[in-house]
Amino acid sequence: MNEDEIKGNLGELLQKLVKDVHFIASKGLEQKTLRPEFHRYIKWQVTEFEYGDSGITRFGSKGEEFLKPLWYRATSTVEEQARGLSIYDDALINVSRIYKLEELQARRFISSLISGVTFDTLAGKIKDLPDLIPYSLSFLRDLDKKGQEYRAEVQLKGLVLQPASILLDGNTSLRKPTRDDFEIEESLRPAYRTQPLEHPTAFLHVRVFSKGVSAVQHEIDRAVATLRLFRVGAVQDIKYAMDTDSILDAMGRGALTRGRLLGPDKYLIREEDVEVLRTFWLKMKKVALPGSAYAGVQNIFCPNPESLFWCGEYFQGFFAQVISLSPALYLLSLLKPHR
Repeated sequence: MNEDEIKGNLGELLQKLVKDVHFIASKGLEQKTLRPEFHRYIKWQVTEFEYGDSGITRFGSKGEEFLKPLWYRATSTVEEQARGLSIYDDALINVSRIYKLEELQARRFISSLISGVTFDTLAGKIKDLPDLIPYSLSFLRDLDKKGQEYRAEVQLKGLVLQPASILLDGNTSLRKPTRDDFEIEESLRPAYRTQPLEHPTAFLHVRVFSKGVSAVQHEIDRAVATLRLFRVGAVQDIKYAMDTDSILDAMGRGALTRGRLLGPDKYLIREEDVEVLRTFWLKMKKVALPGSAYAGVQNIFCPNPESLFWCGEYFQGFFAQVISLSPALYLLSLLKPHR
């Protein structure tokens, strides 16, 4: 058999494995042999919300505690039962042989596949058998080291929008906050509480096709740097949540909250600014920013002229490529420190 046929057979084998795992979990739910553990959460309900040209101008909320069912222990139980299946042994042997993996590493990889299917089955995210197909396909893409889709929702501070949303390119968009963004469930365990110190003034959505999570983090940093350069303002990412189609990249899921706020400055994107911003954005994507540019651009928010002089000199090399994109960039490219 050629390589395509070998991997095709492995795909069929993995699809049978995830179906069997789904059956074990579904049967455990039906027979009530699998039970969740309950954790204390709080559900926030927004009582008042108003957003204008200066950001969120009115906000009020109240919280109600409840017990949320989670399935961590039950997932471990299903995985233990799955390891007793003959098809599990077949999958382990084939994954180890085809991808030249040590048995322990192959077990870890297959464990990630089983855990993902089990957890989503118990949480009610898998309704029908066709819903299982993406799990085995994504697992194979991981093994083949092919790119996966990574998605991030970034909470921004310092950028205010008049339009409800702005499509910057096919994979990046901005939008206003809505009431629904703050009606969330939050764990009462301190280690799991990740809300930022302030409410966001805008949301950035990023989608990246990549072989690792570093690419989406790079795109977030680049997006924030570009928005800081568009106009003088303290645009900052205060929290971002990531998700991915990857089965094996655990770093592709979760949330990160920034602990430091740069300053109170902000700027408004009006309806008439949208096309200018989109043009600036698309041209800036062609600019090769210096490696340390993302950290350096944070100085642009500061009204201190010395910071502006420094930025103008620091980024002089690439400002020449985009000198016509923005009055702010044009000014910064000309500024020189006074001695």
